[in-house]
Amino acid sequence: MTRILLLDDHVQFREGLTSLLTATREFEVVADASSVEEGLRALALHPVDLVLLDYDLGGSLSLDFPARAIAAGFEGRLVLLTAGLPDSHAVLGLRSGITGIIFKQQPFASLLEAIRHVLAGKVWIDQKYLKALSVQEPPQKAQPNPLTDRERSVLEYILEGLTNKEIAGKVGASEAGVKSTLQQLFEKAGVRSRSQLVHWTLSRNGLGQR
Repeated sequence: MTRILLLDDHVQFREGLTSLLTATREFEVVADASSVEEGLRALALHPVDLVLLDYDLGGSLSLDFPARAIAAGFEGRLVLLTAGLPDSHAVLGLRSGITGIIFKQQPFASLLEAIRHVLAGKVWIDQKYLKALSVQEPPQKAQPNPLTDRERSVLEYILEGLTNKEIAGKVGASEAGVKSTLQQLFEKAGVRSRSQLVHWTLSRNGLGQR
């Protein structure tokens, strides 16, 4: 059973989410907290596999929690729950150790999917942020096999969730041409699927590598 710390400043939200998570019989909420300091104290007292972390803690942000938790010895996974946050803060969260970002407004089933995803060692990022976070080249870092303009365009549309047919219409190419470019991306990334390509794109930018 996965042991969870729930960090959110709204009591009703913590209670409701605790009930839903417990009902799955996959998870146990071993502690909850309403502030970064309370959360750090809870980590010191309880073994925790996963932290569900609210971005806005009512007057303060939780962006320093991941780095402080990791510095204190936490080795589990961190998922950021949010009603919305700037792209720059999403990047800061991912670079500090966040392995998932999901909107609070999403159905509970989506949250469960995200949790299972990060517990499997992967990164989960809501589609709204994925393109903004992922398409730039890593700064000041030479690429041994850089992407062409066409490959970059196709990758951007993949990160937006478009199909090959939709991408073809966007870039002015045939669907077969898009498939060929996608295969080139797979070869450069050393992957075999779109989902693996997304994770490679995040990793090459230093995001979510815990």
